[in-house]
This record gives sequence, structure tokens and C-alpha cells, in this order.
Amino acid sequence: MSSRTPINIDMEKLTPMMRQYMEVKLQYPEAILFFRMGDFFEMFYSDAEICSDVLNITLTARNKSGDDDIPMAGIPHHAHRGYVNRLVEEGHTVVICDQVEDAKLAKGLVRREVTRIVTPGMVLDPDDLDSRVNLYIAAVFFARKSSGLSCLDLTTGEFRATELPAEDLLMELQRIQPREVLMSEDQRDTPIADEFLSRLDQVRVTWREGREFAMREGEQRLSRHFQIASLEGFGIIDMDAGVRCASALLGYVQETQKNDPPHISKLVPYQLQDYMVLDQATLSNLEILESMRERTRRGSLFGLLDRSVTGMGGRKLKQWLLYPLLQANKINRRLDVVERFVDKGLAREDLRGSLKQIADLERLNGKVSSGIASPKDLVSLGSSLEAVPQILQILSSIREGEDPVLAPFCNMDPLGEVSDDIRLVLNEDAPALLKDPGFVREGYDKDLDEQRDFARNGKQRLDQLLEQERQKTGIRSLGLKFHKNLGYSFSVTKANKHLVPDYFRRKQTLVNEERFTTEELDDYQLKIMGAEERAWELEQDVFFALRSRVMEHSAAIGKLADQLASLDALSTLAEIAVRNDYVRPELSEDSMLEIEEGRHPVVEHMLPVGTFVSNNLSMHPENGQFILLTGPNMSGKSTIMRQAALIALMAQIGSFIPARQAKLGLCDRIFTRVGASDNLASGQSTFMVEMTETANILHNATSKSLVILDEIGRGTSTFDGISIAWAVAEFLHNRTNCRTLFATHYHELTELEHSLANFRNMSIAVQEQGKDIAFLHRLVEGGSNHSYGIQVARLAGMPAGVVRRATRILTSLEEGKLPNTEHLGNLRQMQQTRNQMSLFAPVIVEEQTQSFLEEELEDLNLNDFSPMEALQLLYNWKKRLAESRES
Repeated sequence: MSSRTPINIDMEKLTPMMRQYMEVKLQYPEAILFFRMGDFFEMFYSDAEICSDVLNITLTARNKSGDDDIPMAGIPHHAHRGYVNRLVEEGHTVVICDQVEDAKLAKGLVRREVTRIVTPGMVLDPDDLDSRVNLYIAAVFFARKSSGLSCLDLTTGEFRATELPAEDLLMELQRIQPREVLMSEDQRDTPIADEFLSRLDQVRVTWREGREFAMREGEQRLSRHFQIASLEGFGIIDMDAGVRCASALLGYVQETQKNDPPHISKLVPYQLQDYMVLDQATLSNLEILESMRERTRRGSLFGLLDRSVTGMGGRKLKQWLLYPLLQANKINRRLDVVERFVDKGLAREDLRGSLKQIADLERLNGKVSSGIASPKDLVSLGSSLEAVPQILQILSSIREGEDPVLAPFCNMDPLGEVSDDIRLVLNEDAPALLKDPGFVREGYDKDLDEQRDFARNGKQRLDQLLEQERQKTGIRSLGLKFHKNLGYSFSVTKANKHLVPDYFRRKQTLVNEERFTTEELDDYQLKIMGAEERAWELEQDVFFALRSRVMEHSAAIGKLADQLASLDALSTLAEIAVRNDYVRPELSEDSMLEIEEGRHPVVEHMLPVGTFVSNNLSMHPENGQFILLTGPNMSGKSTIMRQAALIALMAQIGSFIPARQAKLGLCDRIFTRVGASDNLASGQSTFMVEMTETANILHNATSKSLVILDEIGRGTSTFDGISIAWAVAEFLHNRTNCRTLFATHYHELTELEHSLANFRNMSIAVQEQGKDIAFLHRLVEGGSNHSYGIQVARLAGMPAGVVRRATRILTSLEEGKLPNTEHLGNLRQMQQTRNQMSLFAPVIVEEQTQSFLEEELEDLNLNDFSPMEALQLLYNWKKRLAESRES
């Protein structure tokens, strides 16, 4: 518990309710306890102070203990989910202690129980989440030969497990991006766990008892949940460490959610070798998920491709980008579907229009299974299911005979019985909150209709009963009165007392009248007095029963949601292909890359239409697998290299690509070493980061990899940098023999073409126009001997004087001279003796004078000067020259 408000109280002095609160709080001392009290959740002590800080809630004092006030904060019960999510976002765990019996029926203190524990890896209401982002919680376990990893998104039910080398564990977690990681207490403080934790940034680690990761208990827990005899059907039986992690995750969910969520309907094993490996550096350098500058989707590949019309379709597309396929047959199956949708434009538009009617079925299914779905959620789920038959009809219209292209989607089960059940029970305008009545349809439940009728028409019914009794008794003055303690009664004057029938029971005697009741009046009174409350309770019961029936179909809903998500993602890729003039790539088993008129998908999109310069690129195992790329900065070297990598990645997710045509060999990994960055937090300089990333490439690249290297060795001295770049190039060419694009300003490396058989020099074409240059952005054969750095500096807005000085220095260097040696010698001598200063100062002043005269003359426009202004300018120059010589 937080130390902001020390709790030093005598439990005996607390009220019974506060003792109940403290008994729960002591079980969860590190969590924030939401304690239900009527229509509010209350937080006390340091929990209240934290809530006040994070949620901006006013603190009050309540339930005095001794002489001290207890800090308290409260929030309405119906609005607590948003507050819980905000606390969890800040890294807190929230324990929800709810009332589990009706306060009116309770004998003494209302019974309360912990109904849910919400941790950073979970969320109480997924409506507040980004629809394109999964909320994963993960578990890791270090075994002797490998490590286990499992991840679960409780909002969707996605559940996966794998085994992998310990050195790849961190990379895979960076790809998954979990909010919380479970680890075994038995492995705390071990060297391998300490090393892992030292590199795990900004992720909540939750330590669990070692028995939660036990193998035998794990198999039993998973088998009970999935109601199977063995895990063999999931193909995970040989993943001991993966099974341990999956079981630990499932146990954690069962413990915190206080139920066994049925939407977690399958455990999917996967192997890293089935997918292209993308480390964090590559994801960042290629801007696959977010741009490097703004850290947003805009400017990223995902931001360009994601035109999905459902949240689950967007998440599916993102997962495909993170896990490109390595099997050509699976890639071609996706490409077949995309091609069909490209060819059938009208049907594609109709399909996407129908998909827009589909809500986020995955997360709705999760809410139903977690017991938090509202009436509005169920109506949304039902209307989504009702849109599925139209989708099936569209697919049937473009399916050609019995071809297998669309077969995986033509067998979707629309679950008509579920949508019919929801439509039968709920009104279409059902509210988002259960506290708002009226969401169950009239005519569905007879008892509910009767209670509603009494609540709405109670007075009218009483008037009808009064008139009925007047007719039966003949007492025309018979009245109906209400007393707050006695309720309703018939009033009879003394003069009509002799007409009172036997079935009237005396209730009260007054001076001028007597009051009576009947069995029928008592029955009406009971119904009318509690009609609204009984109607609300009946409506709740009807809704909970409906939600339970829908929950029985959670596995089928999850399967349908996955099919619709894939359909959305594939139709989105087809839509992008048509909009941006992409083509289907041809896949090859060879380690080659042949792209005709390739374009960078993101850069092209940001430029005016038709202005991007496309380029051809050819890389073959026997001829030009290693390309050294030279040319000036700003000419497009990095763009060409990145576009080659992005085209390869797009092809392997099953997307069409920005090119005229392409034949691509599959890549097992894409490595990138691009740009300059440091890691000051870990004490690594820019050059150290560069060398670390390069070392990772040299150790892990294979002949099937694609390597992008930009400016290796520039962070150190020239000779050191050339030496490192030279050695790296030889290693990748001779040892790894992978497809490599190597950009450099070390023109000395072009000589490698004479000694390395599979080495090619290429450069970016530049057109010289006097002192200026024009970038053609065209990739051409042969190396470049010029970097045009000074011209680029001029284009970048460098002061003209600096540019001219740099030009003179470059000329001296190219002539084999060191232009600053004499001046440096003068400065050393000036420091030794003041008497020699006059001998050497004029040399430096002459250059300074020449510099300002050249600069001003170059910027001078004679047409703008009058004769008098010209004379004044000459006078000022002469004066400045004299002053500079005197100084």
C-alpha cells in the first residue's frame, strides 16, 4: 500500500463496513481497491489519494477512526470502467469488490466479494482502446535448451504459444509489445532472468509462484479449459516450455477475472522459422508501423495500407505485417484472393460496404464472455451477424465454380440463431448502460409486460377497480384514498356504512368515514407500489439469460470474427492495389530479386501524382547479389534501398506491390542498419549502436536474407571507417552470400568490384549545372567518384561564405595540400609571443577581408544602385578594410 497516508488504526474501532473493507484490502495491499457501496465505488486511505491525483477526484473525509479522518474518494458505479482503465494505463492494478446480494434482502452487512482484478495487461472495457492495437499479456519461462513464450489478448481471445532460443526472446517480445509479462518466482534473480530483465523496457513484470508454471498441472489446466483429453490436437505437445507459459497465462486470467472466459477457444502454436524475422531496428528503420519522426501511423507502411473497414481487419493486417510468411503456397493463396478482388471491382465495393456494417466482433465476443457486455453491445453483435448472409451472397457471385480461392470464406456460419435470439429480445435502440430500463421488447416476457403496465398505468387500473366496486356495492360516493403508512384503501361515509359488503375488511376508522380494503385492492397495491423496481429486476434477468445463451456460441463467434477479419484485410489490400496501381509479384525459390520500375509505397503516396521516379533493381546469386550504392546525399539512395525491402515484405504478406513487375525470392529476414542514433540510457554512443547492429547482422544473416546497410563506419575516423566498411562488405559477400544493398560515401570501396565476383557498383545519376547539381533519382550502373557534398550544403542553405571556404579547402585537398597548416602554425606562434603577431595576422585578416568582400559582391545587384549609393558602398568597404587592418 502507498506510504502517502500511513494506516495505523485499531480494527476494533472501525465500523463493520470499514472492517469488511480492510479485510479485503489486506489481501491485495499493492492494488487499488474499488469498494462498492450502493451506487458508488469508494476508495480509502492511500488508494483515495492516488485516485485523486490520477483521476482528478476531490478527496473527502469519512468514517472517522479515533481522531483521524480517513481520506475517501468515490465514483458512480455506472461510470467506473473508464476510471479503472485510466488507473491501469498508469501502471496500477485495480481490485473490484462488488456487492453480491441485494441490499434490501441482506440480513445485516451486505455481502461483498472480489469480482475482478484488472492489471496493466488487461482492461475492464475495450471500447477505450485503439481498435487497431492488440492488448497482449505474455508469459516467459527459461528452460534448459530453449525458452517458452505465450501471449494472450483477453479482449479478443487470441492465444498463442511458442518455443525459441533465449537470445530471440526479447526480439519476439518487441514484436508482440505486451503490456505485462508473467515470470516464475523460481527464476527470480537467476543470471538469465536478470540479463533478460535488464533489456526489457517499460513493461510491467508480474512474478507468479513457480507451481503456476508446472508442466503436469499446466497440461491439466489447459485440457480442462478446452474440454479435451490431450493437447495433441493443438500441435503443442512437444513445446514443454510453451505449455508452461500458456498454462500460467490461463491461470492468471482465471484468477483475476473470477471466471473461465469461453471466448479463449483455442491455443495456436507457432514457430519463428515459419515467418520472416523482423527485429526492432528493421521495424523502425523501414517505418513499418509508425514513422520515425512523428511516431504516428501517418508516414508508415501500415498507415498507408490500412484502409480496413473493421477494427479486427486492421489488427489482422498489422499482424500480417509483423509476421510475413515464408511458405510460397500460403503467400500465393492470399495473392489469389487479392487478385480476385482486384478483378471484381464492383463486387469488391459491395463487399466492403457490407463489411462496414460489421462491428468489432472479436472484442464484442470478449465482452460477452467476460460478463461486461451491455444491451447495446448485444444489439451491435446481432446486427453484425445479420450482415453476414449478404457477404456470403457477394462471395458466391464472384466465386468461379468450385475453385478454392474463396472457399475458406464461403463456408462462414452466420449464426442466424444468435442474431434471431437477440432481435427477439432486445430493442434496436438498447442503451449502453444496464441501469437504463426499457431495452427488452414488449411482448417478449409476459411477467415483465405486466409489471411495466402496472408501473405506467397503475392509477388508471385503480380507477377501474374503484368504478367496479361502486357498481357492485351501489355506493356511489365510494372513494379511494392513499396513506403513506397504510397505502391505498376504499373510503366509505358513515351514511353508507350499511352498504359495505362482507369482503371489505376494515383498515381504519375516522370521525366521518371508515376505510376498507379488499384482496384485489391489496394485490393491485403490491403490484403498483413495486412495479418499476420489479420490472427493472425482471429486465435484468431477461438480459442476463440472453447474454448467457450468446456466450454458449463464443467459439463459433470467434471463428467467424477471424474469417471476417481476414476477408477485410484481403479486400483492403485489393483496394490499395487498385488505387495505387500495384501489381502481383511472382515468387521464386531462388535468392534473387528482380524489380522493374519499383517505387517506394509511402514516399510515392506523399508526393504529387506522377512525380516519383521509379527504378529497376536486379540481384542474382550468380551475378550482382551484392550492390555497392554510391552517390550524393539527398539523391535517393536510402529511398531505393528501403523500397526494395518494403516491396519484398509486402509480397510476403500477400500484397500486390508498387512496381511494373517483379520476381522475388523469399527472404527469411530483413536486416537494416540505417541512420544515426544513440542509446544514452545504456551508455552507448551513436557509433557503438551502429557497430552493435552491424554485428547482429553479421552473426545472424543467412543466404536467404536481405541486408540494407547505409553509411557503415561513418561514426569514426576516415581510415577506421573505410577499414570496417571494407571488411563488412567482404564478409557479407564471401561468407554470407546474401542479397545486400550497401550505400556508402567511401568511394574507395568501389575497387572491390575487381576482386569480388558477385559485387556490382551502382550509383544515383546526377546532372551538373555549373556549380549546381540536379538530382535525377535514377539508379544507374557503375560507381560514383563524387559525393557532391558542397553542392548539397548549398542546397541546404549553408551560408555562402562557408560554402566558398569549403570549396577552396576541397581544391587544396584534391591537390594534395593541407590548407590550414600554415594558419595553425601562425596561431601557435601567436600564443608563444605577442611580438610576432603582426607578422602573421595580415595573412588571416586577408582571408577574412577577402571573404566578406566576395560574399557582398556576389550578392550585389548593380541595377538596384544609384551612383551615390555605389559611392557610399565603396566608402564603407574602405573604412571596414582599414579597421580590420588596424585591429
